[in-house]
Amino acid sequence: MSEDLIEPPPLGPELASGKWRVRVIVWDSDVSSVLDGDARITEEQISGKEVWSMLNRRVMVDFNRNGQVIKDSGGLFGSWLGSLSNDLNLLPINYTDWRRVSNYRKEMAWKVIQKKFWFDDPRKRKKYVLSTLGCRCRALKQRLWEAHRRNTIQESFEARQVWFQKINGKSLWKYNSLI
Repeated sequence: MSEDLIEPPPLGPELASGKWRVRVIVWDSDVSSVLDGDARITEEQISGKEVWSMLNRRVMVDFNRNGQVIKDSGGLFGSWLGSLSNDLNLLPINYTDWRRVSNYRKEMAWKVIQKKFWFDDPRKRKKYVLSTLGCRCRALKQRLWEAHRRNTIQESFEARQVWFQKINGKSLWKYNSLI
């Protein structure tokens, strides 16, 4: 599984086209230059969709004293996390509780997030970010349940089969070609 995703998940809803005014760390060569101080900070208008295609750049996420995301960077980050939660190859929906999702899956998601966003203290922010991602995944499961629930167990099962056939036959080939 690659961490270098450059497109939103194929089954995810379209990200809002609104732009957020955020600070972006830009460097010319590799990530080590960020550590060496060769990076520069710019202020840009960026949409959630544009975050997916960012290379050698990261959006700086602002937090308040309570450790919650704030300002436009918080809005962009929350919107983008909702998009990431739709990546069923990275974050499957066949679990009963977010706490039961394997650490491997959470670490892969964290690596993807860190490729796109910069945090002042990553170890401190990781718990909050993954908890928020878990909420977004739960919301996705709830939306799917409401869309495909039927009156009987048999009807619900048949509706889910149609949905999974749509995923397996139509959309995952595009994602797998990126890996």
